[in-house]
Amino acid sequence: MKFRIGDKVKFLNDTSKGIVTGFLNEKTVLVKIEEGFEVPVLKNEIIPTGDSIEYSDSFSEKSDETNADQQDNGSLTYVESGDSAAKDEQNEQIINIAYIHTAYTEDDLPGFEMYLINDGPYHIYFNLGKQKAGLLNAISGETLEADTKILIREGDINELGAVGKKLRFQCLFFKEGSYKFVHPFNTIIDLSSIDLLERKHFKENEYFDEDAVIIPVYSKDIDNDVTAEKEMEEMYLTSEIKNKDIPVRKPEPEKKNDDICEIDLHIGEILDDYRVLSNGEILQAQLDRFTTALEGAIKSDQKRIVFIHGLGNGKLKFEVRKLLDTKYDHIKYQDASFKEYGYGATMVMLK
Repeated sequence: MKFRIGDKVKFLNDTSKGIVTGFLNEKTVLVKIEEGFEVPVLKNEIIPTGDSIEYSDSFSEKSDETNADQQDNGSLTYVESGDSAAKDEQNEQIINIAYIHTAYTEDDLPGFEMYLINDGPYHIYFNLGKQKAGLLNAISGETLEADTKILIREGDINELGAVGKKLRFQCLFFKEGSYKFVHPFNTIIDLSSIDLLERKHFKENEYFDEDAVIIPVYSKDIDNDVTAEKEMEEMYLTSEIKNKDIPVRKPEPEKKNDDICEIDLHIGEILDDYRVLSNGEILQAQLDRFTTALEGAIKSDQKRIVFIHGLGNGKLKFEVRKLLDTKYDHIKYQDASFKEYGYGATMVMLK
């Protein structure tokens, strides 16, 4: 269903109403609700009421953090094109922040996990910080590979409250070898409209088994963001270099990544006959295989190793990560590429 800025809409699963004020991506619109703030909403969760009004700046509140360095960094809001063809998913880069509920803490407070999701063909090097009074307090910053997600913060509601309601997000896009240039991204993320205590905001999604709050941060067809060759020359080549003959090198064909080793922890890949084993014995055999493979990878100078544990009831994944957090707490890990392995694999980074 197509929407236009100014359309009055109502929610399918709620009594709330609002006005469309912008578009985050092909599936998500910004709606200013009756309480006076904007919220991201999936298109399939709202319907038009049949009325529309002329949209003006009075419908959107401007952040008190707005300053000069935001004016040229792009925005979370853009106008949707009318009859554009569907985007090639291979060329679309999407970055989201996500929250999921976890078990209650010892203080009987609701537990949460905060993730950054990089859904697209480019790796990113990102910096995320708390924005307050023109200053930035760093929260997390590192490389996040294509098609992966990373845990940024966890704890109870007080811990996540300390993160703040206004975040500054910056990132660079890159690939291994030769790749098309994509402009760096820099924006403010306003979380003031997100109430993590309201279960209705947690929805079924494509990134987690659990319901989650998905907050769009960046969504763009990367082919439309590539700097023209002439502009690249103006940016990076001096006039002296321009007047010389520069040999053109053809990009090398993409090579298979030999730095990653895969270990399948499904019991059928470990034992030929396991029918006589109890569930506890099966789990122990899988953990023994995990430990043996990890120790071997460390000794053999392996850079990365992916353990395929599947989804199931989550017990094996939990025990694997428990070992990583205790016995191997000096080693980093994250979810492996969800496009390659689904949601049942963990990547361990040894270097």
